[in-house]
Amino acid sequence: MEKFRYTIHRVGVKKALKRGEIRKKKMVQAIKAIQRKIKKLVTKQHIPLFVKVWNAEDETEHFSKQYDTKADFRGLRKPAKWRQQLSRKAKYSRTFDPTPMHWFVAIGKRGQIDLTKLAYTPARQTLLKKKRKRLFGPFEDEMAAAAFRDTIVARLDDRRKTTDFTQTRRYKGRMEEA
Repeated sequence: MEKFRYTIHRVGVKKALKRGEIRKKKMVQAIKAIQRKIKKLVTKQHIPLFVKVWNAEDETEHFSKQYDTKADFRGLRKPAKWRQQLSRKAKYSRTFDPTPMHWFVAIGKRGQIDLTKLAYTPARQTLLKKKRKRLFGPFEDEMAAAAFRDTIVARLDDRRKTTDFTQTRRYKGRMEEA
């Protein structure tokens, strides 16, 4: 484990807000750990900060950057866990075939209803999908999925309220002619 020293300054102030040491294998890991600590200060409280990180043993390995806005933290976000696992599976597995095989009916966030074909292994519960979609299936073929979608659409149409728009007056006391 390498030892990295760091200082965090407010922009334009010579005295450091914080000095410290952090032990990580690589410089990138140390920088990301410090970024996570300061991100809310910069983005939510709008305090611009200047960060310096350097290797305690090797002074030539150093990093410095000013953080003013959310855009300065680009590249910090990790992909979601399920996406990482799926990517690994698609990349390294000999048995997993990511080509779409089974039909599903997907309902989106805003009520869109759509047919999708996804890679799915029922035994392993692996599913190549968009994260926030509600899925129904798998169906044996496209016709079955389309029939299911039509039943959902029909049910939604029945439930949709037929509203009569009438002009009504909000009550503000008795109506009197002046």
